[in-house]
Amino acid sequence: MNKGFTLVELLATIVIVGILSIMAIAGISGLINKSKVESEKQYKRALKMAAESYYQTNKTKLPKNVGEHNYITSTKLKEKRYLKEDKGGCVEVYKTTNINYTYKVKDKCTKSEACNPQPVIEELSFIKGDRLMDSILHLKINGGKNSNNEQVEIVGYSYSIYVKARETDDYREVYNSGTLSVYNKTEITVNKNIREYIDETATNYVAAKVKVFNKEGCENVKGTDPSIISDTEKPICGKISGEAKNENDWIKKSKDTRVITVACQQGRGSACLRSSFTRTWPNDTETSAEFGYIEIRNNAGNKESCKVRVNVDMELPKIVVKSSALKENVVADDNNSTVSIDSNNYKNTVSGWINKANYANGLEFNVSLSDNIRLASYKWETNGSNEEQQSGKLNEKTKAITIKLSKNGKSRTGTLTVKDKAGNATVVNISAKIDTVVPTCGDKTGGATKWENVASRKVGVKCSDSTSGCISDEFTSTVKNEVEKKSVTIEIKDNAGNTNSCTNKYNIRIDRTPPTCGSPTGGSTKWSHADSRKVGVECEDGLSKCSKDKFTKSVTDEAKTKSVTIKIKDNAKNETDCKNTYNIYLDRTAPTIYDGSGDKYAAYNSHYNVNEWGFKIKDNLSGLATISSPQQGVSGPSLIYYCYGNCSSGCQKYEHDSNTHKLGKNLPKVLTDKDIYPYWLRKAQIADNVDGINQKDRILMQTNVACNGGRYLVRSANKICDIAGNCRWKEINYDFR
Repeated sequence: MNKGFTLVELLATIVIVGILSIMAIAGISGLINKSKVESEKQYKRALKMAAESYYQTNKTKLPKNVGEHNYITSTKLKEKRYLKEDKGGCVEVYKTTNINYTYKVKDKCTKSEACNPQPVIEELSFIKGDRLMDSILHLKINGGKNSNNEQVEIVGYSYSIYVKARETDDYREVYNSGTLSVYNKTEITVNKNIREYIDETATNYVAAKVKVFNKEGCENVKGTDPSIISDTEKPICGKISGEAKNENDWIKKSKDTRVITVACQQGRGSACLRSSFTRTWPNDTETSAEFGYIEIRNNAGNKESCKVRVNVDMELPKIVVKSSALKENVVADDNNSTVSIDSNNYKNTVSGWINKANYANGLEFNVSLSDNIRLASYKWETNGSNEEQQSGKLNEKTKAITIKLSKNGKSRTGTLTVKDKAGNATVVNISAKIDTVVPTCGDKTGGATKWENVASRKVGVKCSDSTSGCISDEFTSTVKNEVEKKSVTIEIKDNAGNTNSCTNKYNIRIDRTPPTCGSPTGGSTKWSHADSRKVGVECEDGLSKCSKDKFTKSVTDEAKTKSVTIKIKDNAKNETDCKNTYNIYLDRTAPTIYDGSGDKYAAYNSHYNVNEWGFKIKDNLSGLATISSPQQGVSGPSLIYYCYGNCSSGCQKYEHDSNTHKLGKNLPKVLTDKDIYPYWLRKAQIADNVDGINQKDRILMQTNVACNGGRYLVRSANKICDIAGNCRWKEINYDFR
């Protein structure tokens, strides 16, 4: 049987294997680290070579001055295809001499990367002499101190000198010393005279810049203040020729020119650039000037302005006319030396007229006068009164005046003339039609002298205007009111649009309202058989009045009452029909007597042996009134008895019966045979217009005269009248046996 490993043997084997593994891993890690370091070195060499190749191709990218540095990143080198692989980092290039450059590979590059210790520029200035050319550049520098407070040696330095002629120019480098080597020195002082570096004739400002390098590879750069050293001495103005003789010697707008020359004197500064300087007026920058300046210069660029009297004015004075009456401002100047303002320029006019409503005080203009040099005078002349005109002398550049055209007129004109010191003149002509007076109310027209029934009445007033004239000789208005007189206001207008209200009282006399019916008049309550009855009505009218106080009409109809229409009229011929019911009481028809059957009445009181007889009567209007005997002239029937036989007794007296209207008892005397006696009837009113015949319509006669069987012949002649006085005769013959 085979024997296996013991636990101790197994543990020993595991330990040995672990130790060997650790040794192997350590060896491998060392190899890996060594390979990594070598790779980084190779990358840095490749990065440096790529930078050198880049700057050889792009030399303009190299630092320009000794001590300056620049850098390029790995990313940019790969972009430019100078580097295959980008693992980061950058290359900084330093200019150590005029021709030598140093390349350093860094993990990170910045232009402001700190460098210690930095060399120190203790003093940098110009020591100015009496003149710019005698100035000295003074420089004092050291290498700085390291962390051990030990002075570091200076490797080298350089300085550049810059100049410019004018303050506004850019500095230009006129000298560069290049890198100057310094050996075993920690501090140096330098003084350089600048005469040998600059051109006196073209220099007015000088500046310098210094760079210092120490042994630690650090640098420092410093420049001078440009204002430290400069030639500020100005040249001196000399003799002047060609200028104006005095303040009145002017060249005005024309083709003439003035040429002025000023001599240049050097003074304490550099020499004059020229012996004299000349300027002509007018020129591109100045067309006009009372005084001008000619600039003289020295070689350092310093200049002096020399004042000269020019007295050249190629510009006209300017006039700006403003007014609320103008549509826009009107300007007279170089572009238009004479301008006109007329009705086309005004606003709020009527047919070109200036009127009271818009310009109560006429025209007023606010005028601004100006001149590029100085105004001399102005004059405002009008064809109106002296109050409008004005003028004045001036001696300023600007002036504000107010001019007016205030008087009325069909053709108002004014001229504003403005002159400057050179005699240049600008003119504004103003014309206007001005009427600020309202037209005058004249005589009134129209109206009426009589009343009429019309729809309207035309009234008017005459118009007069001495300036613009009325648009019509007469203005009218229509009145529709029903009135006798009326105060009417009529507006009149002239051609300028001025209006006036003319108020007059006019006779209108319009009445379209019919008169009013008043109380009825006339008629009667008493019956009459006249041909007519007059009835009437009163008339009332509040305006034109009735043509009569009362209007009447004759009624001929037989009637007790009647509805009558009467036409009334006023003075305007308006009419009204007045209808009233009047008491007419006209009856021209006599009572009616009924003959024939039934004329005789049988006795009805036979025990008295009385015989009655009679006839029927009727009146349809006024009614029965009387039956009378003409023989006696009194009311009552006339009865005549003829008795044929012996009449033994007289007439009996019977009482009157109110129901039967029998004869009364008032007989005057006893009848005898063959006497004629009146029979008296009671005078009683008989009913009127009763339909049918009744007892009241009967006139009965009776007698009890007995003739003892004799024969009586009775004849009655009666006048029967109605209330109106219409009568009819009736003769009745009765034969009693």
